Amino acid sequence: VSWAWREEQRKATRSPLIELGSAPLEDPQFRAALFEQMGTNDLEGPLTADIAGRPDSHAIRLDRQATDETKRLGLHQKAATIILFASNGGQLRTEAAIGEIKAAIGRPEANLAMVDPVLEGLVDSCYYLAADRNRYRVSLTPQLNKVIAERQAGVSEKAIDERVRKEIQTCFQAGPKDLDFERRFFP
Repeated sequence: VSWAWREEQRKATRSPLIELGSAPLEDPQFRAALFEQMGTNDLEGPLTADIAGRPDSHAIRLDRQATDETKRLGLHQKAATIILFASNGGQLRTEAAIGEIKAAIGRPEANLAMVDPVLEGLVDSCYYLAADRNRYRVSLTPQLNKVIAERQAGVSEKAIDERVRKEIQTCFQAGPKDLDFERRFFP
């Protein structure tokens, strides 16, 4: 509560409520208290990679790159925080439905139509946030985004250049009968 009040004063904003999405996950003390309540700190990696705790966390980066209104409301970080709590808060269901996310974000000045592209951006970028038919969750299992990012990081530009050069040479060395260009490059 004190953190929310200080942030309102610092940002010169007024929120009618202290919202679930405004939990200060970037604060190490808050995260420590959260993990203590959960009985485990297994979610430290997913939380800092996708939501808050590092300047390059996916939700923070998406908010920085967003439209002015989305940026001002911090919708990516709020939505991801809501999903984290809904999917790891000890309930029977371990996911957040899109209606629950919109209800938790809802406030008089918020255009809830902005939530859909926010969620799409999170799913496309985050490593541990998954979606299944308008239900979202944060888990310990990395999603395909993380696997792709790790594999891309392991490929050097030199290796890419060499592979492209090799493929081009192969195409030009093949005779016209051997080269079925359309089928090879446009399946």
